[in-house]
Amino acid sequence: MPTQHAAQNAAPWTQPAIQFLSGLVLGCIFGWFGHQFSVRRDRLNRARHGKDEFLSVIAAWDSQFSTCVHVDDRTGALHAASIVVIRDAVFALRAYVSAACFERVFSLWRQYESEHADAKSGLIARTAHELQHGPDSKTMPQYPDDLLRDYMRRFRSEVESEG
Repeated sequence: MPTQHAAQNAAPWTQPAIQFLSGLVLGCIFGWFGHQFSVRRDRLNRARHGKDEFLSVIAAWDSQFSTCVHVDDRTGALHAASIVVIRDAVFALRAYVSAACFERVFSLWRQYESEHADAKSGLIARTAHELQHGPDSKTMPQYPDDLLRDYMRRFRSEVESEG
């Protein structure tokens, strides 16, 4: 019975103090969990926003390329104008995707940058291929506008597959 005796002799303020301290500790623990959840949710929202920004740039250029016909002098000029804008979008995307995804998108951009997408070179490539392999060849090079739109599709699929 010594514990009963000690409880009877305890100061009258100890029981409310213990309740207060336990409430404070529990409040801090729940507050910390809430803060962690909020930080993670904000990080996910920022990542989604960054990906959406990139995808909107890609969609804008895709719509520009869709206005070109197969043999269109504007294709080369649009490609040249898009290189810097898409490069900036690729590097802005870096903060929002994994390193592996960024490397794939950057590698794709390097390929895109090195393309010769003007109508003249596209027509020459197709004509040379047709002379060597015939008009019904399954490996016929794409028209420049189709080639650029295919790059936009590949950019989009790389970022959307990131999850």
